Amino acid sequence: MIQQYAFGVLFLGVSVAAHAQQVVRYRSTNNKLYTEAQVDSMVAARNQKMEAQGLDMRFAKKVTATQTQGDTTVHTFGLTGASKAVLESQARYASFIGKPLPPFSLPDVQGKMVHSDQLRGQPVVINMWFTTCAPCIAEIPALNQFKAGHPSVVFLAMTYEGKDKVLPFLQKRRFAFRQVADAKAYCALFTQQYPISIFVDRQGLVRQILQALPMRYDVATKQLTEDVNPAEFQASLQIIELNK
Repeated sequence: MIQQYAFGVLFLGVSVAAHAQQVVRYRSTNNKLYTEAQVDSMVAARNQKMEAQGLDMRFAKKVTATQTQGDTTVHTFGLTGASKAVLESQARYASFIGKPLPPFSLPDVQGKMVHSDQLRGQPVVINMWFTTCAPCIAEIPALNQFKAGHPSVVFLAMTYEGKDKVLPFLQKRRFAFRQVADAKAYCALFTQQYPISIFVDRQGLVRQILQALPMRYDVATKQLTEDVNPAEFQASLQIIELNK
């Protein structure tokens, strides 16, 4: 997975309704107000600068929270920088949200068939990975903990690799999810960037797709640690568990 970098630029959008017209403004951390067009222009200018310098980095604004009080809606935005490939992947993931999980019928590594239609009525997490993917391997201990703590959720792991790669890996390292190998075509529907986790509610709708669990940053050493931050994964689990 290509590492993403979050930049600490936050904007607050204030929507004011007046006579059937809605005025939207974005406020930066220094309290300067911008129109939506101005914010989009700033993002475009940064992207043009990256392209002119030949850097594979693009910026996008991301909604992190929305609050409404009376006729005022406040949107909180973060400005996120990532490689062009990562942003394209994120756009692909967004196209699945709120839609039915594409159907599949695939054997697990024990030869027992897994049918997507038989999973309806249960919250499901599908982790897509492969055996030599460092970010995939780094998040396995946390994924095992999630499975142990959420017995009502079906946890599946899918990979495009064959059993000849997966089974030897599992003999050396515990990965508690039900394992589905040789799922190349199905994985390709979603991504070429690994790992990802797909969260599906009881109605069979995709509610969230997350990339690798982010590694924690040690402020003292100014280095990424081997620990991962599970907060967003935990929040996504709660969404599919609570949705009845």
